[in-house]
Amino acid sequence: MQQERDQFSGGPIRKNHRDRHAGAPYRPRQKPHADDQNEKPSRSLFIRNIAYDTKADHILDLFRPYGDIKDTYDQIAGRGILFIHFFDIRASEQAKRDAADRLVGDRPLDVHFSVPKDDIRVIKCDQTKNQGTLLLSLNGSQDILVDKELYEEFQQFGDIKVIRTPNFKKASGSTAKWQRFIEFFDSRAAVDAAKANQGKEYKGGIWDVQYFWDQAFGKP
Repeated sequence: MQQERDQFSGGPIRKNHRDRHAGAPYRPRQKPHADDQNEKPSRSLFIRNIAYDTKADHILDLFRPYGDIKDTYDQIAGRGILFIHFFDIRASEQAKRDAADRLVGDRPLDVHFSVPKDDIRVIKCDQTKNQGTLLLSLNGSQDILVDKELYEEFQQFGDIKVIRTPNFKKASGSTAKWQRFIEFFDSRAAVDAAKANQGKEYKGGIWDVQYFWDQAFGKP
């Protein structure tokens, strides 16, 4: 049987040949899959279906208007994918919603939320993990925590998504009195709040502040 020929050079097409100008395998625009609807939001987006010769800046120019970007991971040249990490989860959520209408060349971008790479069951969260949640523990106080008062105290650092009482497996009566999770939309607000309040006096006690994984990645 006659060997297939490369249309440009006239030579035989090599096994596993890839035309870098053609890019990653083309995926036509499709209706959102049920799994996409159930994705848990995060500050990180995983973008694929990008032509291999596309410059990262060209993709980033589409996403920068949504908010400040913490960092990126560029694998376009070899795999046709790009990771974008926003500081504010509202930015990534809006960017993903709008991605259904995004074309780069003739290719619709395939955009998903990306969960943290580390195994959260064994890796301790810290300020480098781009999370918006803090665990507040008030030690040595006889006064109880009031969510409304906490909101007023901490909103100076940034918009608050939620304040909730931890539901630890070994929770005690003191948990509801002196511990709270506070989750900010922007991870930078969490860092600022932690730095400002760790070891600070409040209601006759002392704050112990720890970084914690956002609720989407674990539900204590």
